[in-house]
Amino acid sequence: MSDNQEVMNNRKAGVGHSWRELLKFLHRKGLSQVLAFGLLVLISCSPSINLYYPGHFFSADNVYRNNSLRFAMTFMGNWDIYTDPDQMSRSNRSYARELHQNGLELLFVGSTAEGFHGTRAIAGNLNKSALEYAYNIQELNSEFVDKDLGLEDLTEKMELIRWTYERSGFRFTEYFFTLGTYNLRLAFWAAPDHFERFLVVYDDIVGSIVRF
Repeated sequence: MSDNQEVMNNRKAGVGHSWRELLKFLHRKGLSQVLAFGLLVLISCSPSINLYYPGHFFSADNVYRNNSLRFAMTFMGNWDIYTDPDQMSRSNRSYARELHQNGLELLFVGSTAEGFHGTRAIAGNLNKSALEYAYNIQELNSEFVDKDLGLEDLTEKMELIRWTYERSGFRFTEYFFTLGTYNLRLAFWAAPDHFERFLVVYDDIVGSIVRF
């Protein structure tokens, strides 16, 4: 199945239906509780996922490294990042499995320690430009976004497109870039007041990406 079909298949909210459930839960339980809830380690009897592009988060250095895709990045601040689906919440594990079945991979999910900011990354061998992929995702998600704040071309060292939008009381920003024939989507989100103060931090995290 193509990436476009995968997105059409209940993934139109930009972060997938499992995330939509967490967003709804937010309004009943509060922001920090929701992000913590979405990242709880739950026991499951479902089989492990054989990852295409396994990566690792080195918490002591706040560095995510993926030897398969040959890149690394540094997280500024105190983040809890999960790269193993078996250590993710049930909903994220289900999302990872569905992506995997469609030839994509959930590289990681995470949040800041206090739970005010969330993140996740998806990769797939789609062989599209970053701009083309960003346009595809923006178009497919258009009816599910409350407010589209547009695409921005941040290309300097590498082709980099940023899409910012609002949905269900959160503001999201997604960064689209390529590694050879691989397309990556790196997303961050928070309530609007937290988002505005930390957008520069998200940019710095993406700016820390190195290829090897």
